[in-house]
Amino acid sequence: HALVATIAETLDHWLGVWADGAGFRAVRDAWTARAGQLGEPLSVKTADGPVAGRFAGLDESGALLLLDANGQTRAFTYGDVLLGADGAATT
Repeated sequence: HALVATIAETLDHWLGVWADGAGFRAVRDAWTARAGQLGEPLSVKTADGPVAGRFAGLDESGALLLLDANGQTRAFTYGDVLLGADGAATT
């Protein structure tokens, strides 16, 4: 029960931040501050297969940004994310 209470309190806090006028930008900034380092290798498993690259942040809508091997920044709103060199090597 303690874990569920903690999750509920945390969710309530961030929904409050959003609703109090700070909006998604404040939530995104807090998430980014706790995320991995820019340039960290990762891959995203999608319905079309895995896509490897390097973490490039989050866009304004919250999509994960990945810099792929071709130098293109791709946005993902779905998929399983694998962190580290092992995850990026799956393509």
